[in-house]
Amino acid sequence: MAKDVIEVEGKVVEVLPNTLFRVEITKSEV
Repeated sequence: MAKDVIEVEGKVVEVLPNTLFRVEITKSEV
């Protein structure tokens, strides 16, 4: 069973609790 992977480039704009990050996507070619 294959996993779907989405790979994007961006920069972290905010660090949230529980090892979460708010990321601003710089390029969106999805």
